[in-house]
Amino acid sequence: MSSRLRVTPTADKEETSSISSTSDSPAFARRLGPEMLPLMLTAGQSSADQTPQLSGRAVAVGLAVGTVLCFTNMYFGLQTGWVTMGSIQSAVVGFAVFRFCWPRGGTPFGPHENVVVQSIAVATATMPLAGGFVGIVPALQMLSPPVRLSVAQQLAWCGGLTYFGIFFAVPLRRQTILVEQLRFPSGTATAKLIDTLHTRHEGGGRSFGASYCLSLLAYFAPAFANLRPFDWLCLPAASAWHWTVRPSLSYVGQGMIMGQRSALSMLAGALTAWAVLGPMAVSRGWVAATARPAGMPPAAAEAAEGGCAAPPLPEGAINSWEVGAQGWLLWVAMGLMVSEALSSLAVLTARQFLMLPPPSASAAQSGAPGGGEGEAEEGGGGGGGGGGGGGGGGAAAEDGGGDPLEVAPPSQLVPARWWLGGLGASALLCVAIVAPLFSIPAWQLLVSICLSCLLAVLGVRALGQTDLEPVSALGKLSQIAFAVLAPGHLVTNLVAGAIAEAGAMQAGDLMQDLKAGHLLGASPRAQFYAQLIGSSASVLVTVAAFNMYTSAYGCAGEAGWECEQFQAPVAHVWKDMAVLMQQGVAALPPSALAFAKAFALLGVALPLAEAAAGESALGRLLPSGIAFGIGMYVKPDWTLPRVAGSVLEWAWRRRSPRSHERHMLMAASGFVLGEGIASMVTLALKSLRGRDRGRRPPPPRGAVGQTAAPARRKRAAGGSGAGGAPAAKRLPAEAAMGNVQWWIDMYARTRTWILAKDARGVEFCLGHVRQFHGTDATAVPADDPNGGLAGTDVQGVALRAAGVPRGVVPNSITLGPPGNGHTNTVATSWTAGDSYRMLIQ
Repeated sequence: MSSRLRVTPTADKEETSSISSTSDSPAFARRLGPEMLPLMLTAGQSSADQTPQLSGRAVAVGLAVGTVLCFTNMYFGLQTGWVTMGSIQSAVVGFAVFRFCWPRGGTPFGPHENVVVQSIAVATATMPLAGGFVGIVPALQMLSPPVRLSVAQQLAWCGGLTYFGIFFAVPLRRQTILVEQLRFPSGTATAKLIDTLHTRHEGGGRSFGASYCLSLLAYFAPAFANLRPFDWLCLPAASAWHWTVRPSLSYVGQGMIMGQRSALSMLAGALTAWAVLGPMAVSRGWVAATARPAGMPPAAAEAAEGGCAAPPLPEGAINSWEVGAQGWLLWVAMGLMVSEALSSLAVLTARQFLMLPPPSASAAQSGAPGGGEGEAEEGGGGGGGGGGGGGGGGAAAEDGGGDPLEVAPPSQLVPARWWLGGLGASALLCVAIVAPLFSIPAWQLLVSICLSCLLAVLGVRALGQTDLEPVSALGKLSQIAFAVLAPGHLVTNLVAGAIAEAGAMQAGDLMQDLKAGHLLGASPRAQFYAQLIGSSASVLVTVAAFNMYTSAYGCAGEAGWECEQFQAPVAHVWKDMAVLMQQGVAALPPSALAFAKAFALLGVALPLAEAAAGESALGRLLPSGIAFGIGMYVKPDWTLPRVAGSVLEWAWRRRSPRSHERHMLMAASGFVLGEGIASMVTLALKSLRGRDRGRRPPPPRGAVGQTAAPARRKRAAGGSGAGGAPAAKRLPAEAAMGNVQWWIDMYARTRTWILAKDARGVEFCLGHVRQFHGTDATAVPADDPNGGLAGTDVQGVALRAAGVPRGVVPNSITLGPPGNGHTNTVATSWTAGDSYRMLIQ
C-alpha cells in the first residue's frame, strides 16, 4: 500500500492549464486559477531566455541528488516501507548546489533547468519501490525455499521493469493535464516551490544539519537510538511492545509532510494493535510462539519475579513475523487495508463513470500541510506509489501544430511514434528478461503488462483528482487475477503483482512531474529524456544500494530474510497476500481470521462513509484506513516520531501561517535528507569496520560466548564440561538431564548458540543450531560437529541435550548468539520432568 500526501490548493475549482514558454496570451491567465497567477507571471518572464533545459550540468547534479535519495529511500523503505518521490527535496538540493557550490560566472540556473534536475533525480530515487527492492525482492527471499536473485539477476529484473511505465505516461498527459485539467496537487506544489526558490531563496540547512548529527550520534551511541521511558516508570512490558522513543528527526520530518490525519490514523492503529490486540493474542495463546502443546504443564516460570522485571516471554512471541504477534497483527491489518483499498477503488470508479464531483482537497487529506509531494508508505493496499519523474507530449503530438489545447511548441513534444515504439519494445524487454528469470510463461507476463496499463489509467485519474493513487490496490487486483490464471504459483503471483504495480506507480508519478513542468513552461521532451536518463542510471544505483545495505546489516541469511535493522514490512505484506491467494483463508490462524473479517468490514465502510460525509465535520474526523492499517503492523516506535512531526506542523501552521508556508517544507525536507545522508555515512563505517549484526561468526569451539571462560566451566563441572569433554565420553541425554525437555519453535537464525547455566550460575555451551528444514532442526554440540542434539518440531518432540556434564541440571537456558543483543533467558527455574516451550531468536 502506498499513501500519497496531498496539498490543498486555495481555489475551489480544479486547476486548469499552464502557461506556455512561447505565449503570453491573456487566455492562459483566464484558464488558470487565481492562486497560479504569480507562478504564471514568473514562467512567462523566464520563458524569454533561451537557457538550455537538458544541460550536462543538470544531468550531473540530477544524478547526484537522485543517488542520495535512492539510498535514502532504500534505507527507509526496508525499515518501515516509507518511500518519497523526492520532487521537493530534489528541487531544493539542486538549487542549493547551483547557488552555493557551482562556479559563478556561467549561465544562470533557471526554473526550467531545475525542472529537469528534479525529473532526473526523481527517476533515480524511486526505483527501490518501483523495482520492488523494498517489497518483492525481499518477499521472494522469505519464501520456502527462498528465491534469491544474484546481482546480475537483480540488474536484469530492475531493467525489465524500468521503461514501459515511462512510455505509457506520454499519451496520458494530454487527457489528464490538457483536456481534463486535473489538479495533481503534488506536482502543483513542486512548481510553486521551484518558483519560490528562484525568487526568494529559502532553505532548510539547519534542519538538515540537526538530523544528520542526531543520526550519527545514534550510530556511535546505540543506547540513544531508542529510548525506553517506560522502563524508567517500572513498566517494562510497554517497552517490550515497542512503546519506546526513537529520537529520529527524519521521521519527524515525514510526519510534518504527512499531515495530522495520516499520522493520527497511524497512532490509532498502533494503539489498537500494539496496546490491545497484540498483548491479548499473546496472553491467550493465539500466536504460535505462546501456544502450548498437548500435555505441556503450565509454566509458572513465565511470570515475572517481582520488581520491574518484564514477563520472560520469548522475544519471538512479540517480534516474530512467523509465529509471533507481529505476524498475527499483519493478517488483521491486511484485512483492513486490502478491503479499504478495493472499496476506495470502487468509489473512484463509480465517481468517474457517474461523473460525480471528486472530494475536495480537505476531504482527501484533512489537516495536510499547505504543500506536499508524492510520498509512499508501502503496505497492504491503496495509496500512491513511487515511480519516476519525466513525461511526454501526447498522442496527438506527431505534427505538433494541430492541437488547440497544446501550449508547448512542436519541437518540445514527444512524437507518437516514439512512445508507441518504446512501449512495445519495453514490454518485450520485460517479457524477455522476466520469463526465463522466473520460468513464467510469456503470455502471463503480457497479460500482467496489459493489466498494468489499464489500471494505470484509473490510478492516474484518481491521483490527479485527490493526490491519492491506489496503486497497491491495483497490484493486489493483479495478484487476485493471477490466483485464477496461475493457481498455486507463489512466485508468479508476486511477479505479476509487482509488474502491475510498477507500471501504475511510474505513470502516476510521471504525471506529477509533468504537471510541474507544464505550469512552469518546461519542455515535455526534455523531461522525457530526463526520465530515461535517471531511470537507466537508477538500475545500477538501486541494485548497489540494496546489496550494500543488506550485506552490511546481514539481511540475506541462509534461511531467508534475516535482519533486525531492516524488517521489510512491505515484503511480508506481499508474501502473505500471495500465500493467501494460494491457500485461501486456511493460511490464516483461526483467531486472526475472525479479527481480519471484522476489520475488513471496517475497511469497506470507511471509504463509503467518507464519500457520503464529504466536507462535513464527520468526514474530517474519519481516519485514513490505509494509515490505520500501517500503524497496526509497523512498530509504534516508528510511528510516534511521525505523530510528533504532525503535531509540530499543526502548531507551526496555527502560530505563524506565513512562516509555515515559506519554510515548513524546507525544514521537513532537511530533516529527511539529513538522516538519509547520515545512513550512507554509517553504511560506510559499518563496511570499514566489518560489522555484520545479522550473521556473526561463531565463537571458538567449546567457548561460552562472552560470559564465562572454558577453564572455569571445567572446574565447576569436575573437568568434564561441554567445552572440553570428548564426544565418546558423553552420557546419553536422558541420563545427563533427568527428564528435562526443551520445547523449541522453529523460527531461528542459522548457527544459533544454545547456552545453559547450572545452579551455581556457571554457563556452558550446549551447541548451536546448524540448519533448518521446515520445522525440523539439526543441532550440533559445541565441540562435536558430527553429532549431539537431535531434531525437533513444534508438535512437541523433545530436544534433549547430549554432552552435558554429569550431574548438572540447568536451571536456565539462554538462546541466541551471545553478546549481540538477542540473548534471552526463557525460564528462571528448572525441575526434572518439567517441560517448557521456547523460541530461538
